[in-house]
Amino acid sequence: MDGNELGRLPLFEAADRTSGCYVDPAGKVVYSPSPGGRGSSVVDPAECVPAEPWGR
Repeated sequence: MDGNELGRLPLFEAADRTSGCYVDPAGKVVYSPSPGGRGSSVVDPAECVPAEPWGR
């Protein structure tokens, strides 16, 4: 390798950044790509989908 940059690609597609929010079982927004972000009142929890539990 000569240190040249191979290219720049976005980590997320545009649709990933503009849609989708997730709520926990209590109905609290746990993820939202909106500028308000986590726990923001800008996002209506009724429009979000339930988050899937993580396992390790």
